[in-house]
Amino acid sequence: MTFKHTKFEESPSMRSLVRVAYEKGLIKDEPIQKTASPQFDLTPSNDLVDNLMKLCSGLRRSGFDKQAEELEGKFLQYKQAHSLYDISGEDGDDLIHSAHPKGSHKMEDIDSGEATFEDVIDKHLKILNVVNSRPTGKLASSKDIINAVKTVLGDCGGTNFLAQKKVAQSTNEEQHIEGSIQKAVSTINGNISRINEITSSELTFSISQYVVMIADLLKNPKLDNLNETMRLISAMETRLSPHSWLHYTTIGASGLSEDTWQKVQGLLTSSKNAANDAINLRTKLVKLQSGDEASGTNDEVSGSGSSQKNIATTNESVASNQLIGKYKELSNSINRDIARVQANGLTNEQQLSAWLKKADGFVDKYLKEYSDSQFKDDLGVINGYSSKYDAIKSKLDAFEGKWLS
Repeated sequence: MTFKHTKFEESPSMRSLVRVAYEKGLIKDEPIQKTASPQFDLTPSNDLVDNLMKLCSGLRRSGFDKQAEELEGKFLQYKQAHSLYDISGEDGDDLIHSAHPKGSHKMEDIDSGEATFEDVIDKHLKILNVVNSRPTGKLASSKDIINAVKTVLGDCGGTNFLAQKKVAQSTNEEQHIEGSIQKAVSTINGNISRINEITSSELTFSISQYVVMIADLLKNPKLDNLNETMRLISAMETRLSPHSWLHYTTIGASGLSEDTWQKVQGLLTSSKNAANDAINLRTKLVKLQSGDEASGTNDEVSGSGSSQKNIATTNESVASNQLIGKYKELSNSINRDIARVQANGLTNEQQLSAWLKKADGFVDKYLKEYSDSQFKDDLGVINGYSSKYDAIKSKLDAFEGKWLS
């Protein structure tokens, strides 16, 4: 009889027992459940180890098991080597300091740089100081050296250097003048806005159009715009003054009360002074930018700079004399109008005569100021008083057209 050694679970008897158990319901199959595969976050972080683990997981999910195992093996080797050889955590500097705790050795009783025997660290620092040092002498830059050589050799470059220095000084002066003009512009805008606030509750009309026009002009404070600003300020003064002819002819509806006028008059005077200063400064700036200094530099070559300056001075003197004559003629015209008003026998003769006398007073005032000014031959001053003349002349023409035509 032969026996065959087999596993019990593979024998026919075991299979028969299992089949009987299934039939009697003693054994039941476990239900199959579908489970979703886990989601891995592969977003990189600031941790190197975390990023390596994520990379290996991603490689395995994509079927690159071999590459993932190689990467993990290399990382483990790196960690083992780091922990094996970096036991104390010290570097080369620590080793030098432990060998030479007092630093570089210096021989006693010898006052010389060669008596010091530097260690490796001090030698390294000494070399770095030499490499990183910057020159501090008079010829510290290559540009200074080149300019010095040009000056010694008599090259034209030395003259160019002086010319550049002069241009730089001129540029600084232009910037200073421009800054002063902007300050004057700010003063004017602030005063005009303040006048609008003071008078808005008392006037039966609005002066906001003056505020807007002046603000627009001063956005570009060139000479023409500054002269127009001066004219508009004078027009505002006439419109608001309780002593103007408009105040009398409209029975007081066009002017301010005396108390308010005292406040407004101070702001208007400040605005006119600022506008006059801006005009003078802008005129000076135009002269600088037009090359007056350059023509003066070229006098040594051409000899024409002084003659051109004399011509310009002569023209300004002629314009100054013409302006004085125009003021005198305007005063005579006002006196003639006073005589015409009295001769016509108008019902409001006293009011009209008073306005004309007031206008004549302004003419005499401006004429005296201009005649006594030591800068009356300056183009900016001429333009300023010409604007005042034009303002009075335009009001006088309007007066004659309404009452004497």
